[in-house]
Amino acid sequence: MDQAVSMPMRAASLLARRMGGEPEDWTLAPIAIKPRTEAHRGVYLAARRADRAGGPPLRLAVKICQTAERALSEHGRLAACSAPGAPPLAPRPLFVDREAAGIGMELLEGPTLDLALGEGAIERDAALRAAGAWLAALHARAPKASRPLRPGPRVQALLGAGPEPWRPQAFQDRLPALRRAAEAARGAELTLVVAHGDFHPRNLVLTDEGLRGFDFGPEARLPALADLARFLVMTTLWRPRPGAGEGVAPLDANALLEGYGAPEAASAALGFFLSLQALRYWRLRVHLLGGTQEDEAIRRRLLAMTRPAEA
Repeated sequence: MDQAVSMPMRAASLLARRMGGEPEDWTLAPIAIKPRTEAHRGVYLAARRADRAGGPPLRLAVKICQTAERALSEHGRLAACSAPGAPPLAPRPLFVDREAAGIGMELLEGPTLDLALGEGAIERDAALRAAGAWLAALHARAPKASRPLRPGPRVQALLGAGPEPWRPQAFQDRLPALRRAAEAARGAELTLVVAHGDFHPRNLVLTDEGLRGFDFGPEARLPALADLARFLVMTTLWRPRPGAGEGVAPLDANALLEGYGAPEAASAALGFFLSLQALRYWRLRVHLLGGTQEDEAIRRRLLAMTRPAEA
């Protein structure tokens, strides 16, 4: 059965079991379908059940994950981000269900930050500063650590010399400079944080109370620059800054780093992380999601992001 059809049926049964009523009592509308790798596929739905006594309807959001482990992981992250004693950063979780691999959560009212940018509902620099401030608050929720930058096996595989089916020649030609940049950056001090893991403007909602985030990756300590670079890559792909060319606009990077409160040293290392994120996204698009080398506009923008400082 098609995912877009089967997931609402699963969600209605889950909601009836956890929140009451019958499956047919629940009205469901898709918020987002996220077909990434098999292990991380998920569907978000807005759910509504009328009150039979005439009161206000019960409204919430539900996510059906691919695995129970993914549901439990994301529920834990939502709980940590909406715990009492600090401003909430995410929707409040209502339940997690291992059997259905589902999560119930508060329904956020408002557009995603990506949609708000597209509609002109928020000024661009203000949006980027707000996103940076939200990320800084998330990273501050857990103790930070530091370590020297050591390009590991994943980075080495990404920058490997051999040809790859997913890597067109234009990317291949950039690899020597990127490998030199990786060696030059070796030993630079990195701040490690509990990262969002999939930080971009479609995973932030602009509510009346400020930004709220969702769709967290598994809890992992990663360089803070990985979250920042992913946000800039995806923002540039979806909502490029007018008149700024193909790559990440310096004004965008400056506004995001200003909101985050990053030191000047962070901006110097950001270019290398932008290159890695751009390569990773192209590999995901072609190798895992079935994109093609003919995705010319995407390829051109990503290629413009793979320029290390020396290039």
